[in-house]
Parts: sequence; structure tokens; C-alpha cells
Amino acid sequence: SPSELVQLHILYANCVPSLTYACEIRNFSSREMRDFDVALNDCLRRIFGYNRWESTRLLRQSFGYDSITETFAKRIASFKGLQIPFTSVASIFKSNFLVLSMKIFTFSIELQATSNPDR
Repeated sequence: SPSELVQLHILYANCVPSLTYACEIRNFSSREMRDFDVALNDCLRRIFGYNRWESTRLLRQSFGYDSITETFAKRIASFKGLQIPFTSVASIFKSNFLVLSMKIFTFSIELQATSNPDR
């Protein structure tokens, strides 16, 4: 099975960019954004063996990765040519739960195939 670091890199290098594709021009509801964040955190929990009630914030930050909320905000600001303070990141955007679900499902399948080549 790939190491946790490899799985984390795959998640942020392949899945997160796909999930955030066109986020600069699509408005998402608060509920969709929350669901987006939960799904990414669940992936992190699965990779590192965390329980559902355990926070992944410090883990994610220790590896230098942004939350989905921060990623969306930075991409929107970059698209609009803005510089935004870190404290306002959480108030800028929203997400698409269906797209997230499909990407997370695809990532999970790919991860299982990589982890268990015999199946």
C-alpha cells in the first residue's frame, strides 16, 4: 500500500484540482461548500486512520495544505486579481456536493486499486 504521504500527495495533486475546477465562476451554496469540506476531511481521515470526530486541521496544516475553503477563496481571488487577507478566506465561496462526491468516489476507487493490485 502507498505511504500516507504518497496518498496525501495524490489527493491534493489530482483530486483537489479536479474538485475546484471552475470554482472561480460558479456560485455554490453554503451547504454544498460544507459538504465539500467534509468529504475532503473524510479522505484525510481515511488516509491517516483518524476517527470521524477527530479534526484534520492541524494534520493538513502541518503538511502545508489548504482547506477546500481556503483553496476556493485563493483561486477566486487570483481569478479576480485580488489580494485577500487570510482571515476573510472562509467568507468568499461555496461548493458543489455532487461533483465532490464523484471525485472522492473516483479517488477512493483509484486508491484501492493502487493499494490492492491483486483485486
